[in-house]
Amino acid sequence: MRLDKRIKIIPSSYDRKQVWILPLAFVVLTVISFYIDTALSISLSIVFSIAVFSSILLIPFRVVKDSNSIVLKRILGEVRITEIERLEKVDFSDLRRKFGIGGLLGFYGYYHLQGWGNVKLMAKSSINLVLIISSISDPIIISVDDVNELVDS
Repeated sequence: MRLDKRIKIIPSSYDRKQVWILPLAFVVLTVISFYIDTALSISLSIVFSIAVFSSILLIPFRVVKDSNSIVLKRILGEVRITEIERLEKVDFSDLRRKFGIGGLLGFYGYYHLQGWGNVKLMAKSSINLVLIISSISDPIIISVDDVNELVDS
């Protein structure tokens, strides 16, 4: 079987803040709340667990680009984006969350991008964000380790 040389796997990693600081802060707050109020600690633990598992299931763990599409591989299935019109780098400070996960092991949900409108964010990190504009699907923003590797290829 011959592999197509036009297929490219684009790395996407968590930044240091996503991996250590935020989950650690939630665990510490949960432990502190346990000593204050048991019902509060149980509620926080449930909300924290739902957010963590949602992040793991919904945020792409691999980005694959071929000659005419980008495939976002997730545990809950892949998202194939075809008929790509444009790829452009965006800054996280231009995004405002409307609904979703905002920093606990990544960013997922519906956001408003200044100067553009509503977008879906599926990113492990708040840096190196790429807006994918397709003629047949809603705009999606993902994070990659090197924006140029996705945009220029």
